[in-house]
Amino acid sequence: MKKDVKLYNLIFPSYLIMFLAPGAAIYTLLGNFIVDSIVLYFISKAIYKSFIGKFYLKTIWKVWLLGFLSDIIGVIYLLFSADIFFPTYHLHLNDTSFTGEFARGVSGAVSGSAFVNFWSFLIRFSAVILAGFFIFVFNYYVSFSKAEMTKSQKLKSALAYAIITAPYTILIY
Repeated sequence: MKKDVKLYNLIFPSYLIMFLAPGAAIYTLLGNFIVDSIVLYFISKAIYKSFIGKFYLKTIWKVWLLGFLSDIIGVIYLLFSADIFFPTYHLHLNDTSFTGEFARGVSGAVSGSAFVNFWSFLIRFSAVILAGFFIFVFNYYVSFSKAEMTKSQKLKSALAYAIITAPYTILIY
């Protein structure tokens, strides 16, 4: 007698280990702070033609915390992507239809590799784009809101920051 094997929409994703393991969380927070500091240094050099410590001290904590919040938003989206795309669908392993391939992509995006198939990559990449969007919005409207910058400088800085610091590790883990 053959049993149907079902994969439900949420299996523990490996990329969450970097947020949940105590030692890894410290390294993740520290690594994000260092990367944010380096990017902020170059943005400061580009805007003011020199490094301005006042600008750095005024913005680094907001940039860092809101960037981390943006990364978490992307991960939460990814965790719920299976429910968003397939609220009642359960994947059968022997389903070779287009729907089955798409569902395997959704399941792979949440629990496996981003490179399982096109759909898996697309869903993971959309999580990176979503987090990058929030990085842009938070930096433009909050982090750089009181900085002595023109609107054009804020726009370019927030956009560069979003592109450079988007959570690309979502594609790897």
